[in-house]
Amino acid sequence: MMASRHTRRLSARTLFAAMLVAAATSAQASVQISSNPTHDMNCADGVCAPTARKANLNATDLANMLTTSDVKVVTGSGAVTIGILSPLTWASTNRLTLDANESVHIDAPVVVEGTAGLTIVTNDGGTGGDLIFSGKGNVTFWDLASSLAINGDNYTLVGDIASLASAIASNPSGRYALANDYDASVDGQYERSPVATELTGTFEGLGHMISNLSIESGGAAALFFKASGTMRDVGLQNVDIVANNDAASLLAEDDAATIIGCYATGSVSGLVAYYFATAGGLVATTSTAGGTIIRSHAKVSVRLEDATWGGAGGLVGVSSGLNITLSYASGHVSGYKTGYAGGLVGVMNGGSISQSFATGRVRASKGGVAGGLVGHGENSSIQDSYATGAVHGGAYIGGFAAGFYNLIVHASYSIGVVEGGGKHANPGGFVGGAGDGSDLKWDYWGIDTSKMTQGYAYCDPGVNCAEAIQGLHTSQFQSGLPEGFNRKIWGQMPNINSGYPYLLANPPPQ
Repeated sequence: MMASRHTRRLSARTLFAAMLVAAATSAQASVQISSNPTHDMNCADGVCAPTARKANLNATDLANMLTTSDVKVVTGSGAVTIGILSPLTWASTNRLTLDANESVHIDAPVVVEGTAGLTIVTNDGGTGGDLIFSGKGNVTFWDLASSLAINGDNYTLVGDIASLASAIASNPSGRYALANDYDASVDGQYERSPVATELTGTFEGLGHMISNLSIESGGAAALFFKASGTMRDVGLQNVDIVANNDAASLLAEDDAATIIGCYATGSVSGLVAYYFATAGGLVATTSTAGGTIIRSHAKVSVRLEDATWGGAGGLVGVSSGLNITLSYASGHVSGYKTGYAGGLVGVMNGGSISQSFATGRVRASKGGVAGGLVGHGENSSIQDSYATGAVHGGAYIGGFAAGFYNLIVHASYSIGVVEGGGKHANPGGFVGGAGDGSDLKWDYWGIDTSKMTQGYAYCDPGVNCAEAIQGLHTSQFQSGLPEGFNRKIWGQMPNINSGYPYLLANPPPQ
C-alpha cells in the first residue's frame, strides 16, 4: 500500500478552460493520476482503488507497475471519476484499465508504447459520465496492433485519413480510433470528401488533431461526406475547404449523427453552383431530423456566396432538428446573396440550442438576413445562450437572431453592434422580426454596445416582445445576473467574459 500525503493541485490550465472538468477533478470526489505523490490509494494484486473521496496516484508509480503487470484503476470510497492530469507513458505488453463510476477525464498526454493495451469504462454503476478530453489531453498508440476497448467495444486503430477512409468503406458500422495526430498536408489537396462512405458506426479521435486538411470540390465537401453514427474527440486545425455546394470542416451531411467534443479552425467557403447550398464551421447541413452536437466548437471563417436560398453558420449551416448544447463558435460568418447567416447556426428548423454562444462577426448582403446566434429559426427552442459578435447588413438583422416564428427563446442575451443594410433594413437589438407562435421570456440586449434603442424591428401582435425583450445598459449587465438567469447555469465575474454573464459549464475561451 502506498500512503504518502500531499496537497493536490489543479492541472496547470486556466481556470476558465478547466471549468467543465472541474466537477471531476476538484469539486467532485475523484481519483487523480498526476505528478503529485500517491496518497489515499491502495494498490494490490493489479488493482488500485481509492481509500478516500479524493485520492492521487502518482503517474510514475503507475507506469512502473505497468512494466510488470496489468493494472486496473477504479473508483470507490466516494470517488466517482478518474482524471489524468500529468503525462503518462508505458512501454510493455501490459494493459491499463480505467474504470470509473462516472467520467474519465484525460487532461494530459497518454502514450501507449509497444503493443500495450488500454481499456476505458465510464458510468460503471453511475450515470451522466463520459470520456472527456481537455487541454493537451490525448491518447497516442505507437503500434496500430495495440488494443483499445471503450465501454465494452473494441476499436480498430488507424494512423491517417487514407486508412480511416478505407476501413469505413469496408465496414461503415465499425468502430475506429485515431492513434496519433496527423498532418494532412502530405496528402495534397483533395477533390472530394476524403471519407466518402457514410459512417454508421463510431469514429473516436482520442483527443488528436488532424491539421492542414485541404479540399476543393465541385460538390459537397468536408472530412466526412455523410454520417449517421458517432464522431467524437477530434480536432481539425487550419482547414481550407472550398466547395460548390455544402461545405464544412468535419461533416458535409448530418444524417442524425452524434458529434461530441469536436472542434475546428481555419476557413470554409461555399462557392455556390446550385439553388440551395450551405456552409458551416463544423457541419454544413442535416438531411434527417435529429442528431446531437455536444461540447464542440469552431473558430472557422465561414463564407457562402450566390445561393438563392441557403444558410451559413459559425458551427452549423442548416440544422433540421439538431440538438446543440455546451457548444460555441467564434469565427466570422459571411453570406453574400444568401438567405441566412448566423454566428452559431444559419437556419434552425426544429431541435434546440442550450448553454451555447457565438462571438464572431456576422455579415449579410442587403437581401439576406443575419443574426448574432441564429439567422432564422422556427419550430425550435433556444435556452440559456448568448451572442456577442457584431451583425452587419441584411434585410432583417438582430443581435441574437434575424427572425423567427414558433420559437421558444428563454434566458438569453446579445450585446453585439447591430447595423442595418440600407434604408429598407429591419434591425433590432435582439431580433429583427419575431413571428407568430414564439414564446419569449427573460431575454435581453445591450443598449450601449448594440447602438440600438429598440429590441426588435417587428413583432407579431400575439408575441410578448415588449415585456420579454428588455434593454440593459452596460453597467446594468455587469452589476448582476439579469432576472430569470439561473445561478446554477450562469456565472458572473469581472475578469470573465468582460463582466457579462457567462455559462458555468461552457465558459468562454481565454
